[in-house]
Amino acid sequence: MLFFIIWAIGSYLYKKANKSLFMVSMWAMGIVFFFFFFTFFSSQGLICINSFIMKDSMSSLLVMLSIWIISMSVLAGLNMMVSSGVNSLRVFMVLIMTMMLSLMVVFFSVSLTFFYIFFEFVLIPMSYMILGWGYQPERFQAVMYMLLYTVGASLPLMVVLLCCYKEEFTMSFLVGSSYDLWWFGGFSSIILILVFLVKLPVFIFHLWLPKAHVEAPVFGSMILAGILLKLGGFGILRVSMFFLVNLESLMELVLVLGIWGSCVTGVMCFRQSDVKSMIAYSSIGHMGLVLGGCLSSSLWGLEFALLMMVSHGLCSSGLFALANFYYESLGSRSMIFLKGGLVSMPYISLSLFMLLTVNMSSPPSMSWISEVLLISTMVYFSGMMMIVLFFIPFIVCVFCLYLFISSQHGQFSEYLNFSSSSGYLCFLVAILHWLPAYLMVPLILMMGVYF
Repeated sequence: MLFFIIWAIGSYLYKKANKSLFMVSMWAMGIVFFFFFFTFFSSQGLICINSFIMKDSMSSLLVMLSIWIISMSVLAGLNMMVSSGVNSLRVFMVLIMTMMLSLMVVFFSVSLTFFYIFFEFVLIPMSYMILGWGYQPERFQAVMYMLLYTVGASLPLMVVLLCCYKEEFTMSFLVGSSYDLWWFGGFSSIILILVFLVKLPVFIFHLWLPKAHVEAPVFGSMILAGILLKLGGFGILRVSMFFLVNLESLMELVLVLGIWGSCVTGVMCFRQSDVKSMIAYSSIGHMGLVLGGCLSSSLWGLEFALLMMVSHGLCSSGLFALANFYYESLGSRSMIFLKGGLVSMPYISLSLFMLLTVNMSSPPSMSWISEVLLISTMVYFSGMMMIVLFFIPFIVCVFCLYLFISSQHGQFSEYLNFSSSSGYLCFLVAILHWLPAYLMVPLILMMGVYF
């Protein structure tokens, strides 16, 4: 409750805030409190509220994450919205509300039809954000990459859903266990989860993500990394719950691809000169462990894959907010110019250090618990993967240290114009990303996540 109150007070007292921002803050606080009580004090397991809505702890937790990240993105993009004018602010709020309602339909929907439609519909507000508030002319290419990858990979899933409706005359998740997918043979499992692998994303299907992050505005990057990438993991978990597909047959191929891809993208982080591109590639590395947990067919793997998604959503969203602050203050995101942060911006250095501790899975964060138990689950599946699995946290730790030392140590560049007008707001946003990653650990351990 403390960080809800701090966030509302900070957004109200900030000198550039207006009445609409405070109303958004109060709106988000009310909905988050509602889902807080709805999640922690209701009965566990799957609950069908009516023929259109179903709820479980997984969907409630992800809706809470979505509301929290979207609210933080409103605060982080405050300067851009104020400078753009009233009309841009109105368009932005319409896009935010549309995306929030679409995500709630995806997470709570019983119908496969609504799930599929709104799963793809969330790309429309995101594309508008990139095209409307993007930084460079390459944003058109970035949107094209994103749409071609995601929509193209979703077409096989649409064919599967139409065939399921032809056989069962219903599109409900609750009868998914009776769907017979014999007409696709051994490829039915790949077809079902291909769209989720692209949205996650895993290595090979990841090329759209760095381009979209580099061109997206701060609120677009925060929502994309904090929420939209979690739709892939959520889709795999939903499919594994309601469809009788043999995910174990995919374990060797897809898991090896995801784990080795995590190592490769972790090494590629050191080759990037753009901070946002570095953070995007590190996100791909974390999603490899999430994929392993989703395909492990074990209760531990499913539960802690979900917790890893929540922790990564909080961490990556905060890192993108800090990257945007550096861009607003220095006019550049290049690692060549980001020097001397400990001298010029000590409070931002503290924020970056705290978020990087979550990113490198330092105890007692949610990332640490999730990563340890996910690695244990995958080592139990195959002992041959032990060396590669222990190499992934090492690469992530080295990357976090490299990012912090390169940007905070050294001499501040004399060729950049430094401006820290929004530094305290950025510090508030970073703290409100860091606190849940640590304070939610005892609540989640007491509550448990049941599938």
